[in-house]
Amino acid sequence: MSFFPLRRYRIMGESMEPSFHAQDRVLVNAWSTGVPGDTIVCRAEGQILLKKIAQKEGSRFFVFCFLKI
Repeated sequence: MSFFPLRRYRIMGESMEPSFHAQDRVLVNAWSTGVPGDTIVCRAEGQILLKKIAQKEGSRFFVFCFLKI
């Protein structure tokens, strides 16, 4: 665990436009928890992905809209 909560990433690809564009840089608070509507960074299958948290009415939230960063 790191003692500094902020991480920086560069966006690669266009699948999150218009919110994020290719070559955008983002700062992520590694200590925060996400809620529906937030964008998060996670690691899956050896890649770092940018994902948006969504929620269907009356259900648990889930993550969608991935982008390799």
